[in-house]
Amino acid sequence: MTDDVWWERDAREQERADGRTVPGPGPSGVSPELVDATREAVRAAVRGRIAGYTPDWTDPDRQDAGVALVRLFGTLAEPVLGRVNRLPEKVLAEHLTTAGVRRRPAGAAAALLEFTVNPPDGSSVLVPAGFQSAASTPAGQVVYETDQDLYATPATLGALAVQEAGRLETLPLGPSGPSRPFAPFGRDPEPGNGLWIGLAGPAGPYPRLSLGFVVVAAPPAPADSGGMTPLPLPPAPLLRWDVLDGTRLVPAEVMRDSTAGLSAGGTVELRVPRSWQPGSPPGTRPRPLLRWLRLRIAHGAFPGPAPVLSGLRLNVVTATAARTIRDEPLQPVQDGTASGRRRMKLSQVPILANSVVIEVDDDAGGDVFGTTAGTASRWREVESLAGYGADDRVFTVDHDTGEVTFGDGVNGAAVPPGFRNVRAVRYRVGGGSAGAVRAGAVSGVVTALPFVTGVANPFPASGGTDAEPDADAMRRGVGELRARGRAVAPADYGQLAVRAPGASVAR
Repeated sequence: MTDDVWWERDAREQERADGRTVPGPGPSGVSPELVDATREAVRAAVRGRIAGYTPDWTDPDRQDAGVALVRLFGTLAEPVLGRVNRLPEKVLAEHLTTAGVRRRPAGAAAALLEFTVNPPDGSSVLVPAGFQSAASTPAGQVVYETDQDLYATPATLGALAVQEAGRLETLPLGPSGPSRPFAPFGRDPEPGNGLWIGLAGPAGPYPRLSLGFVVVAAPPAPADSGGMTPLPLPPAPLLRWDVLDGTRLVPAEVMRDSTAGLSAGGTVELRVPRSWQPGSPPGTRPRPLLRWLRLRIAHGAFPGPAPVLSGLRLNVVTATAARTIRDEPLQPVQDGTASGRRRMKLSQVPILANSVVIEVDDDAGGDVFGTTAGTASRWREVESLAGYGADDRVFTVDHDTGEVTFGDGVNGAAVPPGFRNVRAVRYRVGGGSAGAVRAGAVSGVVTALPFVTGVANPFPASGGTDAEPDADAMRRGVGELRARGRAVAPADYGQLAVRAPGASVAR
């Protein structure tokens, strides 16, 4: 047995005694090279056959009409041979497509956006999900869209203090938040330690307050030394948020926490009371009254290094470098494959993975007079229809072309007949490395909103990947078909690691 591909072996078997290789198959990396596809090579090959086919043509020169035909033939054959040489690549690509291997779509960058508002009464301003802002890059304008609703307050960060062993230590603040990285639970975190955040402003935020955190990455924990079952991770400490309402502490409900207990950067959204009175932390000297939040360790301890914060901002929400398209009927696509699968198309590309939400009107819809409303069911996006049955309402998406493929009634449910009965409730388009912008690059407002005076990304955006090149997808596809979801050889582990969503794999 040998690891050589068949066209490399054939090329070596055709070597002449003088060491030269007969024109024919040769190594090309992805597909065999059938013949040199240049016009000069074609003309030289024809001239080399003159003596064998026309022995009476003994003196060809540039004035000869036959030479003109040879030159014309070489010119016309060049593009034809170029396309013939791509046939093995096309066969491989079609084989991988049939097997369900597609190139990976572009990934969208994510950023934390900070909003500045100036309402006349000092109350919070609702910034709805889908608010669009823009950043100018060398590749053009990149649109960022907020992922959740945000209640932005005109209040500012007035003070920060760390409570450790019953004592408060005030932290220095700069114009944009903490002036240096700090440990929010002290040098030796234990239950009772915490972080105090003071807000300055004429009115308190209501009904929600959103905080953005940037966490300094800690060194990873040591890997397990072996065994069939991985060791369970130690439990993280229980953290509690409280609001100092005048002189009493009131629990604050956590509505959303993308930081997972300050283990990673992200946002924390709290529900705060309407009557939030200013005050001072217990045991401190009288100071300008602020509205205080407290984050403390209620129980447990950190299994590894305690978190260190390098940034803390108000009015922060996560945003994605993408645009959302809503309520779009899908357009049918003529299918010449006779596969029985219905194909339709979305108008905007490139589409982000797992962002398409499709509703299909049921076959037994409302009556023609409109007295009975029709019902619709939601279908689910999957990578391949191969593993699904006739009752599974699933579909696949070609993220580059926008083509949506439904089942044939055997692998995946068939779409009931109808006109404009399939619509995309929403899907997102965008992605690419251009979205990974520097801090402060997002400054333009695309969606106008009263009392919103500014938006910016105080920290660099993260993520953002271009679509996988065709050559890389073909090499990966061959490896995936060989591994078939199993990891035996070291190369199989590499294939599975690359497929892990969100993993930054060194190559």
